[in-house]
Amino acid sequence: MGLLENFLGKKFPTPVLKPMAPFFIAGGIIFYGVNSFKGLLVNFLSQAPSHRLFMSIENLKVNDPFADDVGDTQPKNYVHIRIQQRNGRKTLTTVQGLSKDYNPKALLKAFKKEYACNGTIIQDKDMGEVIQLQGDHRTKVMDFLTDKDKDKMGRYALQKDHIKIHGF
Repeated sequence: MGLLENFLGKKFPTPVLKPMAPFFIAGGIIFYGVNSFKGLLVNFLSQAPSHRLFMSIENLKVNDPFADDVGDTQPKNYVHIRIQQRNGRKTLTTVQGLSKDYNPKALLKAFKKEYACNGTIIQDKDMGEVIQLQGDHRTKVMDFLTDKDKDKMGRYALQKDHIKIHGF
C-alpha cells in the first residue's frame, strides 16, 4: 500500500494517483519554469546597472523588405479600391482617393450604367468622398479607370501603378 492510500484509508478505495498524474506532472513543469525565470530575474537584477542593457537587435534597424513604400519611385496618392462584406453573399466595392480633378458624381453615374448596379457617394471626414457600389466590381473599376478609350476615361485615365486593389 502506498503512502497516499495509507493516508486516505480503506473508506476511500478509488485510485487517486493514476488519474491525477498528468496534473502533478504539469504542476511540476510550471513550478520548474517559474523557478528558472526567477533565477534569470535574480541574475539580471544582481548585475550592475550599466550591464543591464536589454538586447540591441541590429535587424530591427533594417528597412522592411515587404513595406509598400520603397522611396520616391512609387506614387504617394493611390486610388484604393476595396471590397467590404455586408451580409451573406452581399458585398460593397468602395473607391477612394480620387483627386479633385475627377467628378465623383459623373464617375458614379458611369459605373452604375456600365455594371448595372446601384451605388452612392459617402462623405467621410478622413477619406473624403468615397464611391460605394453594390457587388464585387474591383477589377472592372480598375479596368474602367485605366482605360484610355474615349467613351470611358480618355485622356484622364489613371496608370495601373497608381491604383491599389484590396480585399480577399
